[in-house]
Parts: sequence; C-alpha cells; structure tokens
Amino acid sequence: MCRSALAFFTAALVCLQNCRPCPAPFLRAAWVFSVVLGLGQSEENRCTSSNAVSCTKCLALGPECGWCAQEDFISGGSRNERCDIVSNLINKGCSVNLIEYPSVHVIPSENEKNTQVTPGEVLIQLREGAKANFMLKIHPLKKYPVDLYYLVDVSASMHNNIEKLNTVGNDLSRKMAFFSRDFRLGFGSYVDKTVSPYISIHPERIHNQCSDYNLDCMPPHGYIHVLSLTENITEFEKAVHRQKISGNIDTPEGGFDAMLQAAVCESHIGWRKEAKRLLLVMTDQTSHLALDSKLAGIVVPNDGNCHLKNNVYIRSTSMIVVPTISVIFSLEGKINTSLTFLLIKKIGPIT
Repeated sequence: MCRSALAFFTAALVCLQNCRPCPAPFLRAAWVFSVVLGLGQSEENRCTSSNAVSCTKCLALGPECGWCAQEDFISGGSRNERCDIVSNLINKGCSVNLIEYPSVHVIPSENEKNTQVTPGEVLIQLREGAKANFMLKIHPLKKYPVDLYYLVDVSASMHNNIEKLNTVGNDLSRKMAFFSRDFRLGFGSYVDKTVSPYISIHPERIHNQCSDYNLDCMPPHGYIHVLSLTENITEFEKAVHRQKISGNIDTPEGGFDAMLQAAVCESHIGWRKEAKRLLLVMTDQTSHLALDSKLAGIVVPNDGNCHLKNNVYIRSTSMIVVPTISVIFSLEGKINTSLTFLLIKKIGPIT
C-alpha cells in the first residue's frame, strides 16, 4: 500500500513537470498530497542492514525508516530489529501508534493579498533525507498595486521643469490606468547640503539662493518629504503647484542623500508592502559623492537609516553623502524599491 501510494505521487509529479494533460482527479490528488518522500528502491533494506540501535540513528538512515517504541516488540530479539520500513514493522506486530516516523509537512500560506505567485510563503517540516514538493501558481493580478514617488531636484535650474510637472500627474495616472487600478503618487524635493561650499552663506543669500534668476526661492534643504503616497491626483497636483524652487552654488546636487531617505523612510512615505514601489528621481545634474562631504568638514559615515523629523531630513549636515550609486542600488532588494532616473533636458508630454 505504501509503495503503490508512492508510485502514484511520483507519477503525478512527473506528469506535472512534463506538462502532459492528466486526469482531473489525478491532479487534484497530486495537489492535496504534494509530498514525495523519495524512498530508496534498492534491493537492500538500509533500515535493517545498518544495525541501528537507537531511534535517532534509525531515523537518520533515510526517510523510509521507522522505529518501533513498543516495549514488548519482538521479545528477546535484537534491539536493531526495531528499525525497519514502517510496513515491515506493522507486519512484525508493532502498533502503528508506537512507531516513530516523522512525516513531511508542507503548509502553504492562506492569507494572500495582491501577489502574482501563490502561495507566497510555505512552511515545510522535513526529516533528514526527505524531499518535499509543492505547486506554485503564477497569475496576473486584477488590481496590481503600484506606488510611485517623485523625488524632484528643486534647484534653480529646474524651475521650468517643475512648472511642467503639474501636468505629469494627470498624464501618468491616465497611462497607468492601463496597467493598474490601484495607483498612488507621492512627492518629495531636494537640493543639497545646507553648508558651505554647497550653498552661499552670505547673509543676503542665505535664505534666497537663486537671486540670479530673479526668483523668490525657498531656503535650501537636503530633503523634504512633501506628500505621502495618495490616490488623490488633485492633491498631488496641488502639492506640486505649491512647490517653490531653491538653489545652491555648485553643479552637483544632494540626490543620493535624498534617494536613501525616500527609500528607507517607509512609514513616512507610505510605501505598501504588497505594491510595486517606484522611486522616480527628476534632476538635470549629477549628485555629490562621499568624498565631496569632506569639503564641508563632514566625515561621519552615513548609517543608512531614516532621519526625518517633521518630514525634513535632519542629518544632512552631519553625515557624509551616500558613497556611491551602487550603495543605493544594493538597497533595492532589501527595501523592494525600483529606482529610476529621469535626467531632464526638456520635459514633454508622456507618450
């Protein structure tokens, strides 16, 4: 009986792997009993041939071996006779309830939410030498969740592009409707570290870095989280419309610092665990690297943690810039966020 069941499940697995059509009852049974113990089919019974004299040693011989713990089993016989294939132990008179035979358990998770692969988690209990098989189902989501966060360089050279960003929210949400019915937008801004030589510390320019553009600018900042992820496109457009530009002195910006904060400050941004996370960086310049921070006397390494207070990055002037772009990309797998750069020369309509 045991061997016929094994042959059945093994055949089911082969059938599924070779993608051949199988009878429906056959497949249903293969799904319910999706564990194959992989019994050795050699002529020699390793359970008895190894002369195991303890339960631990017996069970370690192979997944087909069992140990009879019944006290009066084979009175006067050798202790190693307690180790055998389960069917043999039963035939010898051992009670089924007194046979130590750890089974393989495969428990798929039941509470799945917006996942393309089910089960998303599987709890497997194995014994030494055993094998476990389970089936994965891959299917497109009907409501694929997408979180898109705009991280915008608001230095003075970007002022024309920020104005055009007002129309991007509507255009993008319309395009994304073809791919997702669960789409959210967020917004944040950055400039640079607020110390010399990155910004001018002249009293007349400390609060308005872009006087050369005849514009009224907001004070420079390392990173400000402006709008948490929301389905309200109108709210996004209002946030962008209210955004003022700022300025600095040198050409590179503090983009890497801002990217790190936007990625790791999950609760502030509102990143959803089940959503596809997109971080879109809009800039017309490169970013400072780690050694640039020494120009301002900043030598404390960046710890990679979230440092937002009232939605403002408060460690911009006390920790060095994130060393390289490779550090940012190395975080993608940990925080499940895809990083995209939009290098601006001219923003046109989305097509």
